[in-house]
Amino acid sequence: MTAEGEPARFAWVALTDAATGIGLGEVFTELDGTYTHPNVRPGIYKLQINYNNRYQWVPQKVTYEDGAVFTVTAGATTVVDETLLPGAVLNVKLVDARSGRPVSAACAAVHIDKKCDQAGGLFTFTGLPGGEHDVDVNAPDGLHRSVSQRVTTVLGQTTDVEIRLTPSAAITTVVRDRATGSPVQGVCVIALPRYFGDVRYEDCKYRSAADGKVVVGQLDSGTYSLLAVPGWGHGIQWVGPSGGTGSQYRAQQLRAVVGAATPASQIRLDPAGSVTGTITDADTGEPIRYGNACATILPIRTGQSGVGGASCTTPEGTFVLNGLGPYAWPIQYTATLYPKYYAWEWSGGAADRRSADPVKVTSGQAATANAALRSGGTLTGRTLNKDGTVYSGFLDLWSYNARTGDVAGPAEYGHAGAYTLRGLASQHMKIKLWAAGHGYRWHEDAATFEKADPVRVTRGRDRTLDITLPSPS
Repeated sequence: MTAEGEPARFAWVALTDAATGIGLGEVFTELDGTYTHPNVRPGIYKLQINYNNRYQWVPQKVTYEDGAVFTVTAGATTVVDETLLPGAVLNVKLVDARSGRPVSAACAAVHIDKKCDQAGGLFTFTGLPGGEHDVDVNAPDGLHRSVSQRVTTVLGQTTDVEIRLTPSAAITTVVRDRATGSPVQGVCVIALPRYFGDVRYEDCKYRSAADGKVVVGQLDSGTYSLLAVPGWGHGIQWVGPSGGTGSQYRAQQLRAVVGAATPASQIRLDPAGSVTGTITDADTGEPIRYGNACATILPIRTGQSGVGGASCTTPEGTFVLNGLGPYAWPIQYTATLYPKYYAWEWSGGAADRRSADPVKVTSGQAATANAALRSGGTLTGRTLNKDGTVYSGFLDLWSYNARTGDVAGPAEYGHAGAYTLRGLASQHMKIKLWAAGHGYRWHEDAATFEKADPVRVTRGRDRTLDITLPSPS
């Protein structure tokens, strides 16, 4: 029977040999809650019941050790009735980690049971199985960071837990079609700081609702620009004060503060245009074919699919960047045709996005932007411990343009006490590294991009620089 006195239909009843601990099979209860284990040999046994993923041992115990032993004798029928334990109850109290105040403007979910906006920040879940559960919490207003916390419940008991939510900042806006003023649903909106390195599709965490509204949350305090990435028909844009732009540096600058929602200008989407072109080897004039060269409007790491889409070359060496807003866009060109590593550069032969010659895009039309790439520079050297000995463990390195913070060349993954960064344009750059036992740092032993030491490299030339790793973390 259930805890409410009703037949427990289709409950799973397992028989275990109490002498050996070996399971001997299971049966299911009928509509009236009865069950039968036929042809049981004389002996001693234990019974386990599973009802809606709530497991218990007869009589009303949660562990095998506490379960009762039943004796079956030859020629007799042993009757074992059971009343199921009530499901576990979980009370989740959500509080602000800084103020300690309850957070009611949030949603908490345990399995498929999701509750939102509970008074006093108290979220109660009933009928749970005993055992471990993940409580997944998010704040639709974006003013607290999402968290998942594992808790343990016991059948027939109430468990109280408190989850402390880290406060954050949010930016709010509305997405509309510029021509009609109608709201546009499903548009990805990303808040990016001045230095963001690269943009990936995983960054598309927030999309506009049917009414066009979107909340971009879980931000640190700081200054951000919005990047709007719509679906087919409309063009991607940096969000300006009164319309779209192709430049982050002309976009609206928004100051976000933890604990508050900052309103941004409405996002007005325009019809998309495209950019097409051919990427060639500057020394030979030959196209760089078969995907060995790519073009993009935003910095991305090698081998990743970036927001806005990287278009890599066809067998003829051509590319097409679709879905661009009708604005002037900088275009980045990257290429590797082993053993030749071309310098990553931006339109006009620039080493960084801010210095690029932008390509004007017109709605419904294709602009042309060809590129002729030359061999890149290299930075190579040893990796050393603080005491001057060679570090020979695993090491990853990334290069970033010192002016824009954009990823500046292929990453280096490897070990054996030395590194080589390739495909570098003439620029000052900064190096981020990860080493086993040392964690992430910037050269030379800096915690942030802003504090890292710039390193000068030149296209087509080699430079040697030994890197000393920080003390082990």
